[in-house]
Parts: sequence; C-alpha cells; structure tokens
Amino acid sequence: MTEPFALKPGDVVSYGAEDYVVESRIAYTSPRLYWTEWVLNAGDADNRITVALLDSGLYLGKPCFFEGRPGDQMLRVEGRLFDLRRAGRADASMEYDTGATRFDRAEFWHYTDASGRLIAVRRGHLGEWALDLTPADPALLDVYGA
Repeated sequence: MTEPFALKPGDVVSYGAEDYVVESRIAYTSPRLYWTEWVLNAGDADNRITVALLDSGLYLGKPCFFEGRPGDQMLRVEGRLFDLRRAGRADASMEYDTGATRFDRAEFWHYTDASGRLIAVRRGHLGEWALDLTPADPALLDVYGA
C-alpha cells in the first residue's frame, strides 16, 4: 500500500476478494490527537468498511452496535466489555467523491478491551455511529488511483 495519506475519494482499494471505492475522507483534529478515516464502499450501503490511521497505526473498521451511552466508563459490544480510553471534541474536515467538502465539530470516544480491540464512537452532523476497529496490515490493501 502507498502512504495512507495518499488515499483520496474515488480511489479503488482491493481488500480480500472485494473491491471498494473510497467514498469520503474525514480528518479529525483535536488539541492532543489527529487521525484520518476513509469510508470505502463496495457497491451498496450495507457493504462499507472504514480505513483509519490513528496513533500511527492502520485499522480496518466495520459499523457496530453497542450497549451503553457514549461517555460511559464502559460499553458492551457483542457481549464484551470495553473501557473508555479517551474522549473529546475534534474539528472534522470531510472530503467526498463528489468533490464536495464539509467542516464540522465531532465528539469522539475511544474504547478498548483487554485484547486491545478498539471501538470508536463518533457524534457529528450525521448523527451517532460506532466502528469496531482491528489493526490492519497495509500489505493486505492494494490501492489503485481514481
């Protein structure tokens, strides 16, 4: 994989046996943290993944459901408990494959379990959503320019 910051809306990313198109790029900036997420779509709204660059690590994420409220000390996902690791507010700069851009403020909560699995919860103009993030090997992603 090329440098992750080189991903841009419209690029095609092959992962496993599936091809995904980069739908959008969201860069989050808070006083102590910066990270980027790319939303990839394999052709329908139910088949999306997220590639996230956070703390110099690359993660692959899928939407997930959680029990609890963002900001609680613990959340439950698929029967497993996750502890709050960090929380805050960030500026969000979004770029879409249509060429449109948007700026927003987002609240975020990052939770981990004993194995290091990461649950990232966001609240912004699109509502509230959560991602189940697992570490990813960049060699497993093939990137083709738009």
